[in-house]
Amino acid sequence: MNNLWKKVTSDPPAKKTRSYRVVEPLLPAASAVQWKTRLPKVLCDEMVDYFLTNCEPVEAKVGGQTSHKTTKHRETLTRWALPGDWVPSFISNYINLANEQLFEYDITALHHMETHMLEYGVGHYYHWHSDTSNEQTSMNACTSSYRTHMKYTDYVRKLSYTLQLSDSDDYTGGDMQLVDPFNKDLCTIPRERGQLIIFDSRTPHRVKPVKTGTRYALVGWALGPKWK
Repeated sequence: MNNLWKKVTSDPPAKKTRSYRVVEPLLPAASAVQWKTRLPKVLCDEMVDYFLTNCEPVEAKVGGQTSHKTTKHRETLTRWALPGDWVPSFISNYINLANEQLFEYDITALHHMETHMLEYGVGHYYHWHSDTSNEQTSMNACTSSYRTHMKYTDYVRKLSYTLQLSDSDDYTGGDMQLVDPFNKDLCTIPRERGQLIIFDSRTPHRVKPVKTGTRYALVGWALGPKWK
């Protein structure tokens, strides 16, 4: 029988160096990053159930056209998070950590009205677009107490995110793609459930038409003062 209390005479194993970088670049120069670990499926289920139970689809406008069900630019159902609820607060921590480690943008985290779930059914899509530009401003004022003196037009979308809420085999088609701003190559984002992607809001992206099934994705933006 081994003596568990026997003094160890050999050198202890070398300690592994821990990495505190929580995101990995998806595109060059970190214009898009992915979270190293996927969120658990049970949490994805809770988010989908939250939106389907509490948030009715509402009309939105893209390029001046109503996009509740069908437009020339996109076809999808949109459900916005309720003010002050748990989903935006949960996601904002991930955005802040990624920004602190890589982007270092002047942001004010996620405003609750900028978080929503997109539902892509058969034939639904979202053509090429960017979430913001240097000139575009946010429709919503930030609620941060130390910036209350700023008008809502002083805020722009700086970081966008998409969280995959569906299993990859729940649907076919529906791939989300980003354009690398440096070499213009296409990057198809991972389809694994719970995968969180964060990218510069000026990065062009699209969602290809869904062929079968349904794709759910949580999306939103982190706001900040106008670019200087």
